[in-house]
Amino acid sequence: MKIQDIFIALLVPIILGFGFVIAKPAMQYFPTYLLMGMRFTIPALILVWWFPLPKGLYFDLFKVSLIGSTLQYGLTYTGLSIIDASSAILLVQLEVPFGIIIAFFLLKEIPTIKNIVGLAIAFIGVFILTGAPNLEGKYIGVLLTIAGAFTWAL
Repeated sequence: MKIQDIFIALLVPIILGFGFVIAKPAMQYFPTYLLMGMRFTIPALILVWWFPLPKGLYFDLFKVSLIGSTLQYGLTYTGLSIIDASSAILLVQLEVPFGIIIAFFLLKEIPTIKNIVGLAIAFIGVFILTGAPNLEGKYIGVLLTIAGAFTWAL
């Protein structure tokens, strides 16, 4: 694998994680759903000039945006408003293990031994993380963030 490919692969989680670091202090000034709405409205207003709305697919676009943005980010941002950003970033990484589990049940894909070991390590890590002192008494935030990760995987 080229070094450029590794850099691009690392850039994606860095940018996504940085979004949480910016969103957390912004929640002191804006309500959760207003902040989430601004996060999607501003880029949409810019991109609509280059990418026109697909005619005849409005209902499908509505369903995808409702589940993939409104529901998922609503759960994640509400959880982020309760817990700290570093814990939320780690909890959101459960999207991958949830994706493996959902693929098993919905698509009948059989996970390999490596996948099962990875799932066990991921969930043990989350179990350890939820016992951290910074998350004590904030289990609603943890559950909301994990629910957001599950929704995104779905």
